[in-house]
Amino acid sequence: MKEKAKQTKRNSEGGYALVTLLFFVAISITIIAAVVFAIFANNITAVTSQQSVITYYTAESGVEDSLIKILRSQASASPKVLTIGSGQVSTTVTNGVIDATGTLNNIVRKVQAVAITAADGTVSISFWKGIN
Repeated sequence: MKEKAKQTKRNSEGGYALVTLLFFVAISITIIAAVVFAIFANNITAVTSQQSVITYYTAESGVEDSLIKILRSQASASPKVLTIGSGQVSTTVTNGVIDATGTLNNIVRKVQAVAITAADGTVSISFWKGIN
């Protein structure tokens, strides 16, 4: 009889250990899932931010291309589409106002500059900024 009571006591202690183990495993899995989700979200944000910067500089490249054409007195079709790296830029020049729109993976950034051509042929920039 004593042996049966001893065996029952041991079996119930083993059950508590199993429940405790399962509880800590569930908490650990929850914490690990939260950390993985945070890392994944930060990675997406970093990639989007990097692509936004690349798109901005693509738009600036379009403005610079148009300025070179103005400095060299070369007529250029407007709007003009250039492929720079993996992005594209569309530039329009209207009365010295240069509008450039860069696109990369559905991210759009715009840059505008105003070029003033003096009577002696010198070109100065009176305005340059990102429009977004």
